[in-house]
Order: sequence, then C-alpha cells, then structure tokens
Amino acid sequence: MRAVSRSLPKTPVIRGDPGGSGVSSTCVNVNVSGSTITQLCQSLVNAAVGSGDSGSPVFTASTTGTTATLVGILWGGDTSGALFVMSPYGQIVSELGSLTVF
Repeated sequence: MRAVSRSLPKTPVIRGDPGGSGVSSTCVNVNVSGSTITQLCQSLVNAAVGSGDSGSPVFTASTTGTTATLVGILWGGDTSGALFVMSPYGQIVSELGSLTVF
C-alpha cells in the first residue's frame, strides 16, 4: 500500500464578526510593495500568512463554528507573516458588481 497525500487550499478564517478579533484595521489605504498602486479601503488582519496565500477567500466563522461567511479576498501580508491585507467583499462587489458565491 502506498501513502497518498493531498494538498488542501489554505483558507483563512476570522473568528467572530468582521470587526471582531483578528481584524486590526478597516478601510485602510495600502500601498502595494514594488509598485505605484494604492489599494483603497482594505482591511488589515492579525493572522498568519505565507507565500502563496494571495487569492485565498477569507471567512468569518460563527461562534459555534457551524457556519461561515465570505468577508474578503487575501492579497498581501507583512514580512513577518503575522498580518495580512484583504479586500473586503463589499469593496469587491462595488467594483465588479454582484457576485455569485457557492
């Protein structure tokens, strides 16, 4: 018998509500390193982040852990790996229009 391993996508989850634990700042203008781009009204989250995490959905989990709500998309982090930046779902919808989430 040979061992089979499978990679699962990394999916950050913020416990509680979007303004609760983990979220350190909301609606912050963030400069993108190495460019002249500034992302407007982003959220900063105190949680682990690593190389390759960009594009991950970010969810809040109910206090019971039985439901989750999409709150944004992770796109960057600090060099220590202890804080990440996400585009809040509301900002994404305001730029792209209504989205279907399944």
